[in-house]
Amino acid sequence: MPADPRETARLRELHQDFAWKVNAAVAAGRADLVDSLCDEYAEEAVRLLTGTPLPSTDPPSAPATARRWRALLGRPQRR
Repeated sequence: MPADPRETARLRELHQDFAWKVNAAVAAGRADLVDSLCDEYAEEAVRLLTGTPLPSTDPPSAPATARRWRALLGRPQRR
């Protein structure tokens, strides 16, 4: 199925925004922020692709949400 040009543009904009933020965090020596931004990017990209809201990421459920997305993306768990 061909990609929707509007969806492609939204994903490109999302990528550019997060790439800038990650580069700024790296330049500032904020590895903790890089991990957080990577998780946030993955969640937002999935939301854009599926058109559905993600589960709440209020503080009590945030670690579980991060673990879920890391598992889906095949990324190792943080310690």
